[in-house]
Amino acid sequence: MLEAIGRFQAQGLIRRLGATLWHQRSGFAANSLVVFQVAPEKAPELGARLAEKPYVSHCYLRRTAPGWPFNLYAMTHAESRGELELMILEMAELVGAEQWRRLDSLRELKKASLRYFTDRG
Repeated sequence: MLEAIGRFQAQGLIRRLGATLWHQRSGFAANSLVVFQVAPEKAPELGARLAEKPYVSHCYLRRTAPGWPFNLYAMTHAESRGELELMILEMAELVGAEQWRRLDSLRELKKASLRYFTDRG
């Protein structure tokens, strides 16, 4: 399979390959999107440092907006709320953020995988 993927990449048929982890089924009962306000010139470096953490599944730089000064986003997953809180404090210390917020998932509204080349018209 890996050889075939390598050939497809070399031929330009695919650019990247990704996998989706269903975190609830894998034992991660607690998750939060944590947003930080960091200096724009330091954001790429700090984001790279956050992305190295094993508990961070997604890490993004975003534009700020009036009333919303947060520019660095990290999605975190843990087995418990207590573990998640420790991770968040570690991340806040790592980036030296003056301001940060924890946005907890309240309820999953949709979870559907994309389906390509289906037989449906």
